[in-house]
Amino acid sequence: MHWWLHKLCQIHIVMRNDGQSLTKYDIKQFCSLMQFGSLSNSDAFGIFTAKENLKNKGMFDLSLFEQKAGMENGRFMIGHNRLMTTKNNEDNKNNHPFALGELTLVHNGVIANYDELVNEWKIPTKITTDSYAILWLIDYEVQKANGIHTTGKERVRLVAKAIEKTAERLEGSYSVLLYDRVSDKVFYFKNSHTAFSLTAIGTDYLVGSTDRKNLKYVFHGMGQKNIPVRNWKVYVLDGNKLRVIGTFKEQAYLTMSNNLWDRYSFGCSMAGMDDYYEFGKNNLCDLLNETIGAVNVVKVTEEYAILESDPHLKRELMYWGIWFEEDVEQKRLVVGVQDTLYQLCAY
Repeated sequence: MHWWLHKLCQIHIVMRNDGQSLTKYDIKQFCSLMQFGSLSNSDAFGIFTAKENLKNKGMFDLSLFEQKAGMENGRFMIGHNRLMTTKNNEDNKNNHPFALGELTLVHNGVIANYDELVNEWKIPTKITTDSYAILWLIDYEVQKANGIHTTGKERVRLVAKAIEKTAERLEGSYSVLLYDRVSDKVFYFKNSHTAFSLTAIGTDYLVGSTDRKNLKYVFHGMGQKNIPVRNWKVYVLDGNKLRVIGTFKEQAYLTMSNNLWDRYSFGCSMAGMDDYYEFGKNNLCDLLNETIGAVNVVKVTEEYAILESDPHLKRELMYWGIWFEEDVEQKRLVVGVQDTLYQLCAY
């Protein structure tokens, strides 16, 4: 039994200023980002531009990308490397990117209240990936505001408002890139439980990735300038800069059960060791990073049983970016901490 970790999913973007097209070198570098992302997120991959999209199960396939006509045209390219939190990648419609109406989206994270959103808003479930609920809600708000008949700055404002309303309904973790074909704009928003790094290269070139190391490796020596990305903001990406066009509130859910961490403890005991390690939201990451070896199966499965028997606690943990899942096929229990996935035990 081995200890392992990797990022939950990864999203990437390469963009030029308005009026400029990506060069062959830009596209080559973007493909390098996708290849790095596939090393630890190999369940599926997807790429889209303003006019085309491509997705398939498995690791990033360069030959498949090269065969797709029209992918090389345009000023931006957005990609997704998937690590499943729901086992549905065999049906390609469940893989990123997702498109609805004039909107296309990729998402990194886990939506903790997905089932509640589906039931409350009657979201179609032909696509069973939680990310689709984000796209459906944004599109719903745009349609509700008669956004289909607006263009230019008014369209950008309506999409931003739709994002704000949607984000305030979400629980869990999310980092989202969204493209609107009507305004020809790329939007970005995130909460505090996901990572995303943006870098400007020169005066007209922007690149971004979930994993900052990807940018350092792929664009080494190209005069990178980091661009701060704040939580709870709605951004429009313009060439080599970000423009804030909206702000949304932290979910009220945060204040519902602050005492849960006082009522429950979670932990694990390591094989061959007498100590039992308890963890909470402040030290779980440290524990998992420092602990090496096999986890005692009985103790961990006891904790998992407690979690499964208390849905409110499960949602609380997921709000803080912590979630458990039993992988029956691989016979293992995993825990996700923010955007990193750890194997707790094999059995």
